[in-house]
Formats: sequence, structure tokens, C-alpha cells
Amino acid sequence: MSKKTILILAVFLSVTIAKSQTYESIIDTTKMWVIYESSAYELIYGKTVAYKIANDSTFIDDRYWYKVLKAEDSTYTQWSFFSYINEEDKVISLNGSFAGFGSPLYDFNLIAGDSLCCTPENVMCMEIEDSYESFFADKNRYTQTLVDDIIYEGIGSKSRGLLHFYDYVGVSRTLVCYFHNGELLYKHPSLENCYQNDYPSNINVNTINRMNNLIIYPNPTSEMIHIPDVSPQSHYLIYDVYGKEICTGKLNNNNDVNVSDLHSGLYYIRITLNHENYSGKFIVK
Repeated sequence: MSKKTILILAVFLSVTIAKSQTYESIIDTTKMWVIYESSAYELIYGKTVAYKIANDSTFIDDRYWYKVLKAEDSTYTQWSFFSYINEEDKVISLNGSFAGFGSPLYDFNLIAGDSLCCTPENVMCMEIEDSYESFFADKNRYTQTLVDDIIYEGIGSKSRGLLHFYDYVGVSRTLVCYFHNGELLYKHPSLENCYQNDYPSNINVNTINRMNNLIIYPNPTSEMIHIPDVSPQSHYLIYDVYGKEICTGKLNNNNDVNVSDLHSGLYYIRITLNHENYSGKFIVK
């Protein structure tokens, strides 16, 4: 191999590596995420909601926060304010998550073995099981795998889209479409288009999504969860993030549930008491 050929290959490799190492920001006003949101109580009902980031920002606590907008109409043109988002040094934070103002949403500095904690007290943490580069949505991206999700640089959660840790109790989210500069770069294979509304016209969406949150601890856990404030021997239903029923049973006399047989991941539990639904979520590590 000639010196000229070696030099050309070296230049090509250096350019390729440099491109692969160029960080893609999530905060980009030309991006749009479409999420299918369904009630954890009535999984047959759901609709798509679009999210994007606005141009204007506000300065709070020495950081610039950009507006996150949402649209629920069929053309995704009627935008309203949803929350604030910040991105600094590859760390994306959200104002409005259950963890409170400025809680980390993503951290693309993390590698396999690190933990992403979305609360200041490190109560809700997810371990980065692996980190690597993979191809998704038209390019190679830095990728992190969690116990129940895949996180892509520039996009966020493959399962839930932009709002990973905003997947609050009572609502299940799935990323169905992702646009950049008006181009559709990802579409979930289960949907024919990027708008869907499965709610019957006589159903009140807000009523379906109404919930009573359960206190659950320890969380994460590997063996037992304890659920105070409900009656012992109450019936429960455990299901996964996709709404699949995993198991049913009764609380024991100490209000405990043995979850040691469950695979690692995020789960929901629902208890019906006096004709009221009480729900919560927990992580098996």
C-alpha cells in the first residue's frame, strides 16, 4: 500500500470519527416528537400528542430554559405551552417532571455502569446497562440502554420520546413519529400515520386519566414492595409499560407484595378499593 493511499485512508478515518463524535443537541426548534398517550386504566383508549421546542427562552437560576409546546389537533398546528427544558454540557433537564424543577431528563456524558438519577436526592435512578453507537433515525447516534428503554442522542427515549421520566403514573407513552426539518425520520411500525385518536366521542379524557397515586417502597426493589394506606388483602393487578397484565393477587397482612419473580424493569400496579382505582409504579432491579 502506497504512502498516498495510507494518507487518504487516515484522513477518511479521522473525518469519519470526528463526525461520529459530533454531539447532536436535543434542543432544536426544527424537531418534533409525536407520542401516543394512553390511559393506564383504559389501555384501549389513547391518542397522539406532538411536542416541539420553541425559539424563545427564559433565564432562571443562571440557566436558559426553552419552552416545550404540545399540540393535540390532527394537523399539529394548535400549539400550547407545556413545560420548560434546558440543555447544558450534554445534560438535558426538564421543569415540570414529577421530580421537580430542573431534574435531569437525560445525561449523554454517562457510560455503561453509571446511573441516571432524575431526583435531587437520587431516589429515582436508572442504571445505564450499556453505551455504544448505533444507527437510528437516519444517522449513527450515541446510545444508552436502560433496563426498560433505549436512549438516543439528539432524540431521547425510543419508548417514550422526548419526555422519558415524565411518564407519570396513569399514562403510558410511546414514541410513534420523529421529525427533523420537516422530514419524517422514524415511524412506529404499528401505526399507519402520525395521528391517531382512539377515544370515543362520548368519553371524557380527563376523567379516564384521573388517578390516586400509591405510595410504594422500597423503590427500586428486588424482592418486596410495601404499599401503606390501603387495606390488607386488597386485590392488585401488576402490568408492564406496554399494558400487558403480568400477575394478579392479594396484598399480605403486612401490605406487602413479593415481586422477586419479575424480570428487571418498570411496572405499574393498580388496586381497586371501594370502587376507586389507586395506581403506582415501581422498578425491579
